[in-house]
Amino acid sequence: MWKKNPVLFLVLALAAIMVGPIVTMVAPFATVNTEADRMACVKPYTALELAGHDIGWCEAAAEAAEEPKAGTNPFKPDPATMKAGKALYREHCSGCHGSDLSGSIGPDIRDIGIEDADLFTLIYGGIADSGMPGFSRLGSKRIWKVVTFVNNR
Repeated sequence: MWKKNPVLFLVLALAAIMVGPIVTMVAPFATVNTEADRMACVKPYTALELAGHDIGWCEAAAEAAEEPKAGTNPFKPDPATMKAGKALYREHCSGCHGSDLSGSIGPDIRDIGIEDADLFTLIYGGIADSGMPGFSRLGSKRIWKVVTFVNNR
């Protein structure tokens, strides 16, 4: 039959070629564009957001406003301060300085030999053009705990 009528074959072939892309472009919009589908795309808060992770930032800002930035370390190397300092170090510093302070991206700081006030200043403000960011957002108390951990572990 197609041999006798090649024009009909050509028209049907072109129609099939045209219908394919139209169906693949229009069909998704027809099925996904409902209110229920739009609501299904909304992701709930993560566990950190539900736990108030951003509250830490607010607390750090309040601490920074009411405390002196540098000076004498207000913390002694007691077990509670060392535990808190270690936790803060693991969260914010170990990615570059290693979990055992031996360095990876950043330098080895096991025997850094820097006074507490100077180390506080380095952590607070970072080191320009070295890749070390400042951690002023943590607030003075948290930075002093990290200093206590690093210099007294």
